[in-house]
Amino acid sequence: NAKVDVKPAEVDKGELVMAVKKLNDLVAPALQTVQFSLDEQSERMVVKVVDTASKQVLRQIPNEEVLALSKTLDKLQGLMVRQTA
Repeated sequence: NAKVDVKPAEVDKGELVMAVKKLNDLVAPALQTVQFSLDEQSERMVVKVVDTASKQVLRQIPNEEVLALSKTLDKLQGLMVRQTA
């Protein structure tokens, strides 16, 4: 049972920001309720469904809790690496 460590492909941040902008430009005329963004700290794509009348976020993927957990785990991993070095 060999464990394979698969890491996501490295993506250029500039290309990712441009892709997010193109997605927003593409859906803006038809679906004013869908917004794409890039979370700066985790560098993860975030998709939000927003009520255009109230501007209230109806759904976010990944949600705020997942983003916060991911950031916390990244910090803990950094602390563990520093302590073992």
